[in-house]
Amino acid sequence: MSLEPTADDGAASTVTPPDRWATATADTRAAAKWLTVSLAAAGALVFGAGPIVSRPSLSWTDDRTQLLVAGVFGLCGIFALVLLISRFARLLAPRRLTLRTIPKDLETDLDADPEKRLPSDCKTYREFLQNYDNTVILIENLQSKLSNTGGSAEQGKITEWLKQAHDRLDVYTLSAESYLSQAEFYAVSNSFDKTSTLSVVLAVGAAVGALGFQLSLTSAPETSTPSPTLGYLVGKTSAAPLWKDLDLAKCALAGRVPVIVNSGSGTGADPYNVTVISTRAGCQAKTFELHPGTLTVEDLPSQEVTIQVQVSATPSTSE
Repeated sequence: MSLEPTADDGAASTVTPPDRWATATADTRAAAKWLTVSLAAAGALVFGAGPIVSRPSLSWTDDRTQLLVAGVFGLCGIFALVLLISRFARLLAPRRLTLRTIPKDLETDLDADPEKRLPSDCKTYREFLQNYDNTVILIENLQSKLSNTGGSAEQGKITEWLKQAHDRLDVYTLSAESYLSQAEFYAVSNSFDKTSTLSVVLAVGAAVGALGFQLSLTSAPETSTPSPTLGYLVGKTSAAPLWKDLDLAKCALAGRVPVIVNSGSGTGADPYNVTVISTRAGCQAKTFELHPGTLTVEDLPSQEVTIQVQVSATPSTSE
C-alpha cells in the first residue's frame, strides 16, 4: 500500500449527527416502554384476582360451566396479552450492531443518496468501509515510517500526510458513529413494522379474551333470597327443656307451634331461622335458630282457599 495520500484528501462529511438518530431511537423505545407498562397494568386489572373475588356468589359446584368458560376466555386473553407484551418488550433490548452488520435497507438508502449521506470521497457504503479500513492502515504505516525516518525533510512530508490521514479518519469516524446510530434506529423500527400485523391480531385476541372473561363472570344469575314460609314446630321428648325454656307451650295449637320460616335449610351449616307467631294471649313472638336434633319444622301444606264476597242490600231511608 502506498504511503502517499490519494488525490482526494479533503473527505468531508455531510451525514446527520449521531445524536439526532440516538434521540429518535430513545423516543421509539420510550413509547414501547410505556405501552408495555400500560398493557401489563391493564392485564392485571382485567385478568387479576379482583374480578373473581368481587363475585363471591359464584361457586364451583353451582356455576362450574360458567367458571370454565371464563377460564378459557381468560387463558386465551392472557396468552395473547403476554405475547403482545413480549413483542414490545423486545424493542427495549439493546442491539448488537457493527458497521458490517447494518440493516440492508439502511445500506440501500445510503447508496441511493451518497452526496448527502456519505463522505464526499465515497460513492457507496461498501466503498466507505474500504476507505475507512485503508485510512486506519495508512495511519499505522505512516506512524511506523515516521519513527524510522531520520531526515527532517522527509519527516515533514510524512507528518503532513499523517495529519491529512487523521483529518480523513475523523470524518470517517463521525460518519461511522452516525451509521451505527441510524442502524439501531432502523433495527428498532423494522422490528416494530414486522410485528405490526401480528400485534394487531394479538391485541384483538387479548380484547376478545378480556371481554369474554368479564362477561362470563358478570352474567351470573343473581341468587334470589327465598321468601318466608309457614310451618309448625313439633317438640321431641329430648327437646323438652328447650320447649320449656322458649315457653312454647303457650303458643302450641294441638301440640304444634305455628311459625314463620325466615331462612335456612335445616342443616348444621344452614340452620332454620324461625319466628313464632303470636296466636293467642300470653304467646310472645320470638325469633331464633333451630339446629338439627332439637325441634322439628313441618311445612304447612298449601291449601286452596275460596273467598266469597256477599254484598247485602242496604235499604234506603225515606223522609
